[in-house]
Amino acid sequence: MDDESWRLAGSCGAMRIAVLDPYPVAAGGSERMLASVARGLAERGHRIDLIFGEERDLVADYRSFARSCVRLEYPKLGMRRIFSAVREAVGFRPLLQGLGSECLLAADVSQFGGLGTIALATGLPLVLHLGVNVEGNVRRMCWVRHVARAGIAPSEHTACSWAAAGWPRRRLHVVPNWVDERTMRPTWTREEARRQLSLNPRAPLVLYLGRIVPEKGIETLLRAWGRMGSNVTFAMVGAAPPWFRTRIDVLTEELGLARERWIMPGPTRQSALWLRAADLTVVPSEWEEPFGLTPLEAIVAGTLPIVSSAGFLPEIVGPENGDLVFPKGDAAALARLLARWLPEFDRSEERRVGKECRSRW
Repeated sequence: MDDESWRLAGSCGAMRIAVLDPYPVAAGGSERMLASVARGLAERGHRIDLIFGEERDLVADYRSFARSCVRLEYPKLGMRRIFSAVREAVGFRPLLQGLGSECLLAADVSQFGGLGTIALATGLPLVLHLGVNVEGNVRRMCWVRHVARAGIAPSEHTACSWAAAGWPRRRLHVVPNWVDERTMRPTWTREEARRQLSLNPRAPLVLYLGRIVPEKGIETLLRAWGRMGSNVTFAMVGAAPPWFRTRIDVLTEELGLARERWIMPGPTRQSALWLRAADLTVVPSEWEEPFGLTPLEAIVAGTLPIVSSAGFLPEIVGPENGDLVFPKGDAAALARLLARWLPEFDRSEERRVGKECRSRW
């Protein structure tokens, strides 16, 4: 968040803010940004209380700065149980009154129905972080615009999609995502990072970091990888649903990709270490990315990002770095970029792109 946004956040006196996150999981960009916003507000003197539905990995982060972290069942809104959902939402009232909460802050688009019901039941102003574009099932959640006091979009691209769906423009605010350099800036060399992760210190390493699901362009990445030399190692770090993990196994076998050339260690809380260990980070998304934290994190960690043309991703690396962008879904174009950047890699490019991006964001 820029200095002006933080100045405005601190100019209204200390607020008592209840953060509503049914599933505070680090794998989700919106959830991570919600936690970052809450931490920033806490550091500026505002009182943060987290109300969560399930104990996930981000709860530990909240406990380091929030005044309290309380578990409570969230209402599940649906036509068959609308009265039960309203009753569950009303159950938030005594807790929020006891905390002295003055406003609600939330981000989980899939839960906007329940979150809007809580706001109606408690009478508290609701601010929503709109971390995805309006498409598919998200359109069903747009009624919450009548309830929310404000919406925070990470990019003009995303704000426009919500405005087109009927969200009043005067209640939409663009605040770009950001990365906390205190946690992402590397304290290790690339060789030290690889040693900690038990990786080959000499083999070129291409990293994908994030949710391992179809819309993230995983199949495009695998097909590009099949065109690469046998000395390149690929790491796909993140959570994969079992059915898609099976699809990956089938596809790698079809493409004849040697198992020793790829790594899938699962979800991690060591993102900075993986980013530092990599020679290149690839963000091959095929859905309309509203912003994209991973390329920004890669730049801060000192690794060059290769991104698809989906959504806001090209804006992250900047128009002057078009040679880091490939058409989404084009495995051959991605393979050509990887082949271009990997051999005799010029680290000065990392520093140049990093400097340009930090000045922009």
